[in-house]
Amino acid sequence: MKRRTFLKQSAALGLTAALGNTVSAQPKPRDPIKDVDRMEGTGLRMNVSMDVSYSDFPQNWGKSPETWGPSSVRHIIDKIYDVGIRRVHWRISCSGDFNYPTRVKAAGKAYAVTVDFGKCPGGIDFNEFDALRVAVDHAHSKGMKLVAWFDQMDSHGPYGDPRSTMSQFLRDHPQFARKFRGGKPPTDPNSWSSSLSYPEVVEYRLETLRELVNDYCVDGLYLVFVNQIGYEEPNVDSFRAKYGQDPNQIAEDDSRWIAHRAQTVLLPYLRRVKEVIQQSGRPVELLIEGQGSAAGLTGPLPDEPGWSGIRAFARANEIIQAARSTIADEGLADVLVYWSFTDLEETDVDLRSKINLGTRYRIWQGKKPEEIRARLEGAAERGVRFFAFNEATPIEKYGQWELIRDLLADSQ
Repeated sequence: MKRRTFLKQSAALGLTAALGNTVSAQPKPRDPIKDVDRMEGTGLRMNVSMDVSYSDFPQNWGKSPETWGPSSVRHIIDKIYDVGIRRVHWRISCSGDFNYPTRVKAAGKAYAVTVDFGKCPGGIDFNEFDALRVAVDHAHSKGMKLVAWFDQMDSHGPYGDPRSTMSQFLRDHPQFARKFRGGKPPTDPNSWSSSLSYPEVVEYRLETLRELVNDYCVDGLYLVFVNQIGYEEPNVDSFRAKYGQDPNQIAEDDSRWIAHRAQTVLLPYLRRVKEVIQQSGRPVELLIEGQGSAAGLTGPLPDEPGWSGIRAFARANEIIQAARSTIADEGLADVLVYWSFTDLEETDVDLRSKINLGTRYRIWQGKKPEEIRARLEGAAERGVRFFAFNEATPIEKYGQWELIRDLLADSQ
């Protein structure tokens, strides 16, 4: 869809205001956050967030009061606050064990590595202090919102490597791993994930979410890689019972196979997640990321270095695409997040009138001011209400805090 068409649709929906005017829309999108950040100099209105992978700081700069320990958590949040951002997406796991001392028994202890970890001789141990508790308390003391960024993958790094972060849960229960066509396990060391196709995995995930919502009082849940649902036995058996065919013998992109996993696994899980939030009695946001559809991955992603591997997840992303109309109709999420502008453009007007859209922007290579501004403006033109910088580490690396501050207005 052409840019001019999107500008017209955005104005009709009242999702953006290119000149600073906000227009009421009918029906009004679900809006879990009432305060909306404004980009200085343009009048574009969006909620702007900063992603934080806290473990990246000691890994890149070694241990110091600014990179490790309670003081460093406050220091990083203070930097985000000082540039005018009032929302933090705090990563609670590094695609494996948790970055805080969880009390969920099945998760085991928090992530710890005893070999050299980047610039940390002797490694790091997240059991030493509760980074998440410090982050939530400090963010709330400054009037900020802290969203738990929960990566649903269970591995990061080569299997068996002492520095890898394969979750204790999956090490203890390898039978619950997601499987590829033919029942084969993943070959990519970064692709190991426990599958929601198994009730034991669902209960484990929900227990973790209850801890985050009830014990840590996070303001939101940001679920990434929630779509890792493959050729596990329960899915194969239920599909065969319904259609009389083995999904291993049909095309991977067969619409029935995609929709079946969306309807029997993903949607029931999201309904359970929504129950957890409702039972908390608190206004907790729920953001879901699809990482980009197969179509979206053919366009803008090449200019996002380091993310070419996401194409391997295209098939799994189609499950979210198949479920998103129901997600919007039932109010199962507050925000659908996409990396690619192509995915935003392929989201029809009716769906965008029912649910908020979000996008993430990775700036690892140190973007120029005009590039960042163009991305912000392009997101607003496409009806985006939630814009996340991914992430704080490169902003620190390239010394871009002042640049971000100059681009954003005070969010109060």
